[in-house]
Amino acid sequence: MFDIRQSMELCPNMLEKCTEANVTLFKESERKTLLEFKQSLQAVDSSGIDVLSSWKSEECGVWVGVSCNNLTGYVGKPDFRSRFKDVAGAISSSLLKLHHLRLLDLSYNDFNGSVIPEFFGSLKKLRYLDLSKANFGGPIPSNLGKLSMLETFRLGGNGEGLFYRHNIVNTFTVGKLEWLSHLSFIRELDLSFVIRNE
Repeated sequence: MFDIRQSMELCPNMLEKCTEANVTLFKESERKTLLEFKQSLQAVDSSGIDVLSSWKSEECGVWVGVSCNNLTGYVGKPDFRSRFKDVAGAISSSLLKLHHLRLLDLSYNDFNGSVIPEFFGSLKKLRYLDLSKANFGGPIPSNLGKLSMLETFRLGGNGEGLFYRHNIVNTFTVGKLEWLSHLSFIRELDLSFVIRNE
């Protein structure tokens, strides 16, 4: 079965062949963008160790939670999904500078009721967006309907018996759902535990 999460590590042009035989460096602009993005985040493991301390090298593939194209050095996959790390803080709009971003996974973290940033709706190349079980909250921005390339979209699960470090479980609310009709490529949609406001 086709796994979109694995496919994000492949070349944007599927006719190209990626190789791990040679060391590939980040595009310097992408590396600087990720360092800017890191400034507003806190990420520790169960031992209290900073899991983003690996974000130093210029080499692709050694930064925890980041995958990039082995030929071009462009970042395509920030993936912070984990039951063992705790990523929190603010989500910087510097992500908009990552023009080849295909996947964004912030699930299983604790953003303490933060609202989904409006700028997410401008990440036009996203094919996979997972914000489930990450303790976001508030209204779901309708401009997420601009993510017309999305195939997987997960927002659910905040009420599913999870325990967050802030001990407060937040929920999403949503009004009209017409914007979902613009997600013409969607294959998987999870809005469980989302409260509908008429």
